[in-house]
Amino acid sequence: MAKPISPKVVFLDLVPIGSNLVLIGASYRMLQSLFASSILTCYLVAALMLIATIVSLVALTLHETTLRETLRVLSIQSFLLIIGFAAIHLGAGLKGDAEPIDFWDALYFSIVTWTTLGYGDLQPQDGLRVLASLQAVIGYLFLGVVVGLVGAAFNPPKQS
Repeated sequence: MAKPISPKVVFLDLVPIGSNLVLIGASYRMLQSLFASSILTCYLVAALMLIATIVSLVALTLHETTLRETLRVLSIQSFLLIIGFAAIHLGAGLKGDAEPIDFWDALYFSIVTWTTLGYGDLQPQDGLRVLASLQAVIGYLFLGVVVGLVGAAFNPPKQS
């Protein structure tokens, strides 16, 4: 028999993840019409995605969650943020050798930025450089949290 979904799981997973999915869908639909004309819209959508992610991370700290639940939420949120940033960069446009830029180029740029590789073959528009830098910092923080959680799981605190 299937275990019922607890309210904690709904709050941790469905609400923030659902809101990020709505933001990604909306940003994908409004691509060139809205983002190309307004850099402020790009920053607003990114801020809303980050707020949904922060709500999810705060919920993880307020509720006792297992390592598996925490890593699952972090993985889903990072995946959604990467796609969300890719949609923003696709809508605003990227500078680079490959013309025209399609979704896969924007996803590639988003992953390279998130992981702080920075190959340099694609670049954000001038107004979105700060957003790309913020994306790199967020990716770096997510990686640090995941490494810290996995390390803590392998080295539990010693009881005296």
